[in-house]
Amino acid sequence: MTDPFATDAVDSMENTQGASSEFLKAEDFVGRLLFIRPFNILEGLKSNLNDGTYSAVEADVHVIDGEAHAKYDVPSVQDAVRLNGGALVPQFKAALRSGGWVLGRMISFPGKGGRDGYKLAEPTEADWKLRDQYVAHVKAQRAGAARPAETPKAEAAKPAAKAGGNPFNR
Repeated sequence: MTDPFATDAVDSMENTQGASSEFLKAEDFVGRLLFIRPFNILEGLKSNLNDGTYSAVEADVHVIDGEAHAKYDVPSVQDAVRLNGGALVPQFKAALRSGGWVLGRMISFPGKGGRDGYKLAEPTEADWKLRDQYVAHVKAQRAGAARPAETPKAEAAKPAAKAGGNPFNR
């Protein structure tokens, strides 16, 4: 497993790869541990493959571990990703209602019509520990970014203010 903190790839909670997020698909995340904040579910979207419709979730996706991908680094944050799939979208509905986050490792499975399906596997205790390390890392980076570049000596002795309202707490 790749150490998500081996580099300073995560400089903030913002997208580290720019406009590519809109072109990411569930298959681009297979095998990677994801910490996802869903913010919208779209229903009744017209399918290009047949005359039917499908649902999708729009979410900010934090890629915590796994191999780097051609479209993103690891770790990274991908903003406003649209993910679809009959097994995947229902996993986000409860989190969306509560304003919560979803943790899991993206897996693929044989789907209908010879196409793969995608869903998040239940997180293991090791996954929760990686998530906790990732959150601590991001919090530390945020705290460092909030400090002025040059702090006068009198200010340096004061303890840093505690950040509040962090959505990452279990």
